[in-house]
Amino acid sequence: MIINLFKTFSYRKGFPDQYKEVSFLALSNELFEWLIVGEDYQIYRKQLPSVRQYAWSWDAIYQETEERILNYIAKGVDGIATSNPTLVKN
Repeated sequence: MIINLFKTFSYRKGFPDQYKEVSFLALSNELFEWLIVGEDYQIYRKQLPSVRQYAWSWDAIYQETEERILNYIAKGVDGIATSNPTLVKN
């Protein structure tokens, strides 16, 4: 399941029961970077402690940079969905 900037405003108050069995969440980069969402990525860890959390950005709008990848890693993601796996591997 992908959670983007707009969905986070609904889900941060309570995650829908019908989605609690997902294997992993792909959280868009805004949830790790934008001040308006605070630390929503942490809210999902509390709501869904057994679900893996992947950071995700799409380079149609955001350039994937080493700084962005390091930010995801520092925030403890379980994985990174990327169009540039070499950057992540390095």
